[in-house]
Amino acid sequence: MSYLGRSINLALVVFVVLAVAGTAGASLFYQHSTDQLDDQNEQLRTENRELRQELSATKAELGETRDRLEEANETLESTQGDVGQVSNELEGTEKQLSETINELSATQSELEETEAELDEAEAELEAAREERDAAASEREELESRVETLEDERDAVADERDELAAEVDRLESRVDELESALGSVCGSIEGERPQECST
Repeated sequence: MSYLGRSINLALVVFVVLAVAGTAGASLFYQHSTDQLDDQNEQLRTENRELRQELSATKAELGETRDRLEEANETLESTQGDVGQVSNELEGTEKQLSETINELSATQSELEETEAELDEAEAELEAAREERDAAASEREELESRVETLEDERDAVADERDELAAEVDRLESRVDELESALGSVCGSIEGERPQECST
């Protein structure tokens, strides 16, 4: 009976050791997967912070553009006879419009890149769900990260829409300045400045 008891105890110890080793291996695998996802998510957070900073700079530049356009409007009303000044203001506004359009294009490209990264994060989340049903807390963290990325994507899309609206407003302002320049040139009798022939 003592030999049988020792055999049973030995088998029980072997079983416990194997179970612990299997659990430790699975934990190491899940920890490695979690670290990789954390690194990828941190990179996404960094890129989105940089994107928000760039968008903030663009908004500031657009604010400066609005100020310059308001100044141009006041100058146009007070100096209708100064064709050269109106022409220079128009040229500056057109240049600013071109720069704003380029910034809008760059922002759109960055938004598309962010959306692609979001798709990858969502795919990784789905794979993690299939492989680790037991890791409920990790799954919830990934879901929260996806929702955060979706919110950031929506915010960037809103900024893009605001830039597009500003482009439309600048184009309308260019049309107004061109019309004003035409009116000023039309009121000049005799020889007209070179700007009136453009």
